[in-house]
Amino acid sequence: MVNVDKSVIARYHRGHKGIEVLVDCEKAIELRQGKDIAMEDVLAFPDVFTDSSRGLKASDSDLQELLGTNDRMEAARRIIKEGEVQLTTEHRKHLREEKHKQLLELLHRNYIDPRTNAPHPFTRLENAMAEARLHLDEFKSVEDQLDAVVKKLQPIIPLKFERKHLSVRIPAQYAAKCFSTLRGHGSVKEEWQNDGSLIAELELPAGIVDDFLDKLNHQTHGDIDVKMK
Repeated sequence: MVNVDKSVIARYHRGHKGIEVLVDCEKAIELRQGKDIAMEDVLAFPDVFTDSSRGLKASDSDLQELLGTNDRMEAARRIIKEGEVQLTTEHRKHLREEKHKQLLELLHRNYIDPRTNAPHPFTRLENAMAEARLHLDEFKSVEDQLDAVVKKLQPIIPLKFERKHLSVRIPAQYAAKCFSTLRGHGSVKEEWQNDGSLIAELELPAGIVDDFLDKLNHQTHGDIDVKMK
């Protein structure tokens, strides 16, 4: 069980009524992110309150009215996942930094500069994000916020979503060695030839094509044939 003195409050509100639980901040964040965590590792106290500071426990009717259940552990789980978790300053800063890094990587991988048909440098993306004064939701995935972010950035920096379809022929002596590299970059359509060589077709975000081909060229000493569609 979590140390009560180090716990934070997770609250769920509907209308003028609210219920809350005391939780470990880090574990609560992990639970919200979809990790399978036992409730005894998240809760500082195994119950639901209307006011935890005064020790006022929520009644079964409170739980039923707000969440449609009187199972207290199920209610606690839903409070954490659907309500608001009181973040410590340290955790809020850490989450924002992580979201910022994830967003930069997504933009660099999936969007190009339509003027050059090449990915924007990270520095240019960072500067545009700073100018746009982006505020990411710590609890929403970056993927769910990406469309809104792109709309805010486009008046500042041109962005075009781009994926490339590649057909790669790898000689027999390198095929097995390169197979994990191919599979590590997503869904691959494979055609093994009679001479043992491999033709692989795959679709990649435009921003990682150069790095992908650099890796294959290194593994095959440049002995590959690439067609881009």
